[in-house]
Order: sequence, then structure tokens, then C-alpha cells
Amino acid sequence: MKLSKLRCLCDKAIEKYGDINVGTYSKDYAYDIEQEADLHGFKLRILSNGGGLPGESLCEDEESDGKPVDHFACIFYED
Repeated sequence: MKLSKLRCLCDKAIEKYGDINVGTYSKDYAYDIEQEADLHGFKLRILSNGGGLPGESLCEDEESDGKPVDHFACIFYED
């Protein structure tokens, strides 16, 4: 998926649900996910071909504001 497509999908989610939390989960177990606590965290890093880790981190660790939310987003990954 291109970053522009991911951004578009994120913008749609923000418009509909506000600035909700997001995590990842295996698509092989997609029917098992029921709550936000089931998600795995992720970081977005930019790597170069042949460059490997650590790459460039684009994530900032932010504290939750403590407000309860009804929705969350999930990016399913393939094993």
C-alpha cells in the first residue's frame, strides 16, 4: 500500500471517529479480535533498500489522554 492511500484511509477514519488509537493484528486470526487490548503496537520506520535497520523513525511516543473511546483502528498484517 502506498503512503498516500494509507493517509487517505486514516483521514476518513479521523473524520468519522475522531483521533482514535490504532494497532496491528494478524489477518490469520482476524475473527479473534474483539477489543483494543488485543492489538499489537507498531512503529513506522523508513528504510532504504539494502540499508536495513534502524532506518528513520517517524513515530513519537505519546501518552494517552485517558479519555475512553468507543472505536479503534486495526492494520492487519500477513505472516
